[in-house]
Order: sequence, then structure tokens, then C-alpha cells
Amino acid sequence: MSADLNRLIVLIKSGGEVGSGVAHKLANSHFRVLITEIAQPLAVSRGVAFCEAVYDGFKEVSGVVARRVGSADEIPRFWHEGEIPIIVDPEAKIIAKVKPRVVVDAIMAKKNMGTHITN
Repeated sequence: MSADLNRLIVLIKSGGEVGSGVAHKLANSHFRVLITEIAQPLAVSRGVAFCEAVYDGFKEVSGVVARRVGSADEIPRFWHEGEIPIIVDPEAKIIAKVKPRVVVDAIMAKKNMGTHITN
């Protein structure tokens, strides 16, 4: 994989089951993954959902670890350690600071929860 792809940032909105599956695959492919979450996330299959890191501080799923961070300044450290940072940021305002090349909306909702191609 080229060095450029190793630095490509992918932000995933939601660490539920779907978002966790996407995050797991991308992390194993050496992308820099960042998950945003709500303050009290819900998941049916909690054993395979990175959103549990919001409650416990970290969550391991099949050898991949997601760790809750409190600020954008902490994110690079966890990427360096091979982990997925997860931050409570329901409105994904961190997009402006981190500037991901890809945003995946994995929020399981019956309507758009605010994701637009411009943000």
C-alpha cells in the first residue's frame, strides 16, 4: 500500500454494529480511522460494537482496539499505536479539524440525521 493511503483519514459516524464492521476492515487495511459517537450510544450486538468504548474507555473486537479520546489532540497518538480513536461528537464537528478524505455515515436511522455532502 502506498504511503499516501496509509495516511488517508476515514471518519465513521457511529460505532454501532455497521460502523464497527467498516472500521474494523479499514483499520486492518491500515487506514487512519476515526469514529464519532453520541454520548449514550445504543447497540444490539454490544460484543462487536466499538461504541462500547464510550462507556468503558476501550473496546476490542477481533484484535482491533478502539479507544475513547477526549479531544482531537489525542487522535494521532492512537493512530500511531494502531488503535481506532472514538470521540463523543454527535454533530461530527471534528470533521473541520481532522479533515478526513472519506466520511462514512453508519448511523442506523430511518431518516438523515444531518449528513450532507458538504460536511
